Amino acid sequence: MLVHDAVTLSNKTKYYSIAIQFIDEDWDSNHVVALSFGKVTSTAAGSIAPLIQGMIKEMIGFSIDIIVASSVQDCAALNFASELDLEKEKCTMH
Repeated sequence: MLVHDAVTLSNKTKYYSIAIQFIDEDWDSNHVVALSFGKVTSTAAGSIAPLIQGMIKEMIGFSIDIIVASSVQDCAALNFASELDLEKEKCTMH
């Protein structure tokens, strides 16, 4: 599963975090691995999708469609899942 979120600071600087979450082969541990946290100029789905695709390929060595079936994002970022044809899951914590 892909986990991602954005934050805009009071000085209007935007940052984006990207992680993957998986369960080990014995199904007894859940792991979350942070892949990236960096400054971005836009948090629109059309800008973020290529960023995430590139980061997954660079850090893991496989394209996103091979290793990711769904993504979790807040309600404001649901367009991202559509952009990459992933199952949509929304986080309602914020």
